[in-house]
Amino acid sequence: MLLILISWCYILFTTLTLGVAFDKITKLKSTNFVVLIFLGLFTTTLLASFWAFFGRINIEFHLFLLAINAVICFKYKSELLSLCQTFFTEIAALSKALKLFLFLLAILILAKSAAAPYFIDNETYYIQTIKWLNEYGFVKGLANLHIFLAQTSGWHIAQSAFSFSFLYPNFNDLNGFSVLLINLFAVLKLNAFNSTKNREALLIGILPIANLFFFQFISSPSPDLAVYVISCLLFYYFLKHFYSITSEVLNLIIILALFIIYIKITALPIILLPIALILLNFKKLILKIDQIAIVSLLVLGLFIAKNVIISGYPLFPSTYFKDTIAQSYALPIEINQFWFNTAKMYDIVVNRSEFHYLSSFDIFIKWLFFSKIDSVFNCTILLLVLIIPVFLYRFLNTKAYWVLYLTMLLQLVFLFLSSPQYRFILQFVLIFGFLLIAHFIKKVKPLVFLFYVSLIPIVITLILPIQTSTLLHYADKSFNLENVIFPSKNSNVKTTYYKAKIDNLSYFSPDSKTYIWVTGNGNLPCVNEVQLKYFEQGFFYIPQQRSTDLKDGFYAQKISVHE
Repeated sequence: MLLILISWCYILFTTLTLGVAFDKITKLKSTNFVVLIFLGLFTTTLLASFWAFFGRINIEFHLFLLAINAVICFKYKSELLSLCQTFFTEIAALSKALKLFLFLLAILILAKSAAAPYFIDNETYYIQTIKWLNEYGFVKGLANLHIFLAQTSGWHIAQSAFSFSFLYPNFNDLNGFSVLLINLFAVLKLNAFNSTKNREALLIGILPIANLFFFQFISSPSPDLAVYVISCLLFYYFLKHFYSITSEVLNLIIILALFIIYIKITALPIILLPIALILLNFKKLILKIDQIAIVSLLVLGLFIAKNVIISGYPLFPSTYFKDTIAQSYALPIEINQFWFNTAKMYDIVVNRSEFHYLSSFDIFIKWLFFSKIDSVFNCTILLLVLIIPVFLYRFLNTKAYWVLYLTMLLQLVFLFLSSPQYRFILQFVLIFGFLLIAHFIKKVKPLVFLFYVSLIPIVITLILPIQTSTLLHYADKSFNLENVIFPSKNSNVKTTYYKAKIDNLSYFSPDSKTYIWVTGNGNLPCVNEVQLKYFEQGFFYIPQQRSTDLKDGFYAQKISVHE
């Protein structure tokens, strides 16, 4: 916990200075402390993405950041001091109950960040993605080694910038930092609600009730959590300023939407929110988004270039434009289609024959009722989709909320066409859930009481963590006393590694009992031998190095059926 807190202090300093500089360059005129930090995270992600094309995101990158920060601090010293003074004044103005809540919550977030992770995606590709970025940057054809690595997220790029692998191997705590930030933002807005009575301040102020849900993602660098957190920030500004939008607020909303999409392409429909604002205020705003248009093109370019290098697909996992930018190391299309279709079948709980022969309605019913714990979330989403229109028509019949609801519907359609996992729409479930709660609870004191009550199950799950998958054998079971100083290892999978070889590729594999996609924290290059044999026997492809240097990447070699 102590080491994580020290790392957060550095992250806070870096992101605040970069956020202020980005704000000045883009003329956003933001004065909110938390928003500027998220802008700094966005800036760091863009800088690290550029850096990764040419080299590893390691100590060299931090020397570069320190040099930039020194210049920014010199140039904007007075602004930075003023921001910090204003922020501490706002904290001092909080009631004792809210101050104590934030203190207790910060301790629990630190404890959860330091505890062992229990998230299957962390063991299949989060750790390895960040490790490749730290040691080599973007690697050509990396998806040929392990297809999950093609999903390299903007959040993993940001985490690689703040994993400090050159100092200590167990930092992967950007999620905890972001949860603390959004709680600070929410509590300060809730406190302001006492005087402003602004509906959106109350709406975002309810967010700490959802901390139990957020805590399930904190101990691993899950991009999903980043999407939820930044989306809540975006929704607040969209709803609050819908009828009095300025070019500065619109540009901020566009930046937040770009950040979300760069983190998770499945969140693409969220771009409809700033588009709606532009269309409804076309004459007023169209000539004032030139700088943000340049940033948007920059993010799109980074996204495409990253995908081309790692997988050979400009819009991975989509195969569109693959032949336009043909690469010799591109992931074989049959493997890509297998992965995409298999993942989709897994999401909707059908086997291969059912996927092809069941009607769309039958598949929907299986997705809704026969996916165990997922069915609870799926049914909740469906219930919310049915209830919200009635609620809006009866109590809140305004264009802003209807646009947000329609965006949720488009997000739902988008997911059914790609990957129908409930976790890819939960940002909308959260905001509309807060809306329903805000209708019944309009006073701060009952909410603060609920905040404290919500800490109880968080403490319980810290001692008895929820295991999100039965596919893995975990090594550690809970928070340990030594975690007060030192965080747990980034990987919690129980396995051993051995060295193996397939033609010119030497690699490290977990033991044969380990789930087929798992790599954990094995040395690079790491891939499960069971997985390689599966693709070799099923598709007649094996990954090979493009040269003796791992930085040169990998390609898929077609082998003879009779080999």
